Amino acid sequence: MALDPVRSPLVSGMVHVTDSAEIEEILKSSSFIQVASRVGHSQLIPGALSTLDGLEHSQRRRIESKLFRPDRIEYYRQAALLPSMAAAMDELRSLKDASGVVRTDLVPLTWRMAQAIPAVLAGIDGAGDAAGAATLTTYVKDIAAAVTIGWQVGDHEEILRRGLEARAALRRDFFDSSVARRRNLLAEVRAGRRAAGDVPRDLISLLLQNLRPDEDAGTILAETMMFLMASITTTAGAFPHFIVRLLDWMADHPEYRPELVNQDFIQRAVNESLRFFVASPARLREAREDCLLASTGRRVTAGAKFALWFVPANMEAATFGPDALEFNPLREDGRNRPWGLAFGAGPHSCIGRTVITGFPRRTADGGSAHVYGTMTTLALHLFEAGLEIDPDSPPRLTSSTFYDEYVSLPVTLTAL
Repeated sequence: MALDPVRSPLVSGMVHVTDSAEIEEILKSSSFIQVASRVGHSQLIPGALSTLDGLEHSQRRRIESKLFRPDRIEYYRQAALLPSMAAAMDELRSLKDASGVVRTDLVPLTWRMAQAIPAVLAGIDGAGDAAGAATLTTYVKDIAAAVTIGWQVGDHEEILRRGLEARAALRRDFFDSSVARRRNLLAEVRAGRRAAGDVPRDLISLLLQNLRPDEDAGTILAETMMFLMASITTTAGAFPHFIVRLLDWMADHPEYRPELVNQDFIQRAVNESLRFFVASPARLREAREDCLLASTGRRVTAGAKFALWFVPANMEAATFGPDALEFNPLREDGRNRPWGLAFGAGPHSCIGRTVITGFPRRTADGGSAHVYGTMTTLALHLFEAGLEIDPDSPPRLTSSTFYDEYVSLPVTLTAL
């Protein structure tokens, strides 16, 4: 059973908010600033986008939003996600038993495939093969635990030590060489020896070209760490929950099993599942001034700290219907934002939401089509391979963190 995050010392003494309208007002208000694990953020990702507020945050976000344009997301899917999945599937085929069934664990498999897009988006070289991907994800796990140290259980000094060691190792094994290659390419472009199109369109290249002179390589390192950590861990954490919820629902609705290879249905199911899973147990805010919240009439004094609980807010019947507490991939209520507050709201909403949810686009004949998100693409390929939860090996939830995460989810693939 997952640990109850309300019991975390991190939120002790804070005002707890579960009303969606009040949460959204706080997230959008300039009267509040972010609160995070100051130890983890200050030592692991100082100056990263997720640590900024106000004008500095909006300027950085405007630069980095270029990475999430529709053409770039489709590029990441084609150049990173699909090849990574194909390689993983080829390796799994070699594990078939005498009856043609593959038994594997969805948690490490998801981690491997989930890192493909973030590595390319960030500009990390050397993570394209299985060995590089495994090394990168090992570092990212330890960095993520240290950054979110307030939500971790155990020896915080040891968690921080491992995180700092992983940060140094990631810099040594991946980051420094990736930055050097891009600096050289940019120098050759300025010298007229290369075309601008030869420079990768990724985070490191973008920051090298746009940061102020007083923003050093440390800022680029912190931003790269933040992007890798946030994007890989969110998908790796959310995807196993989605599979469990969808297959549990299918057990009661077997007539919909053919829809498991229908991308439109899977994307709707992903969006519905995201209501039940958020990237952080709670979002934390501090009032920077006295203010009155119009949504509830709450009077707030400067310095008051708030824990914003997205999952209870995402269960409101007024938005999602009388069965809001249940997973229902056929849900019609809340269609304008079917994932609720999973991606936040306001200036700090998730910059990479469309990587997960996909987006509509115009077709050559003037019609419209949907570019599907990463979780939908992962699920489609796995369901085509006959994915089922292994009935002989029960899944296990973590007890080392207040995050709602699986540490193991044994599955079978019967049609690979």
